[in-house]
Amino acid sequence: MSHFIQSWRRAFRSREFRDQFLLTIGTLAVTLVLLSAFLEFIGARMGPVLDDPILPLIPGANLLWITFSLIYAGFLIGFVSLILSPFSLLLALRALVVLLVLRAVCLWLLPLDPPAGAVALIDPFLRAIGYSRIPARDLFFSWHIALLSLLAFTSRWNDLKIVFVSLAVAVSALMLIQHAHYAIDLVAAPCFAYASCGFARWITVEEVATDRTQVGGNPRG
Repeated sequence: MSHFIQSWRRAFRSREFRDQFLLTIGTLAVTLVLLSAFLEFIGARMGPVLDDPILPLIPGANLLWITFSLIYAGFLIGFVSLILSPFSLLLALRALVVLLVLRAVCLWLLPLDPPAGAVALIDPFLRAIGYSRIPARDLFFSWHIALLSLLAFTSRWNDLKIVFVSLAVAVSALMLIQHAHYAIDLVAAPCFAYASCGFARWITVEEVATDRTQVGGNPRG
């Protein structure tokens, strides 16, 4: 605990880190608000149904509880691991902002209708407390797989990278079984996450890396 507190104190003594961290938090908040309104617009657009070669081979089933349990487990592990290192958290948050923007662009450029027989990805945990928004045409690329991939790319420990990759593969399989996404949505997600992390490393100046022994070298690399 003392090392955790010292890491954050040392980080916030750096004006460069402090400015970038606060700017990133503000930008992320604004982006999330705008994206929420944008998804309402996306949900009202019509799009084609893709001829997916994989989905017809897989019998459909509703596995929402298992799917979201794995997703939330990954997010919780990711948050706890990232908050231990100020730079890692900053890097992940900046990559998240880039990822949100890329996804908004993709949704705008490629409107799609859900596959035939798709199970709507309604979060059962949120539904249990009264939230019942049904996502519509929120397809390319898969948001959940992209986030799990982002955690794998920004994790400081190889063991955790394996955990996040395994979760991404398992959730992808569950998505296909539920026909909730096209295969291309799932395959493309890690690619966009990788690009987002690469850009985030490039725009995060070297001096922001306040704990290089933990992060692992030059953040531009």
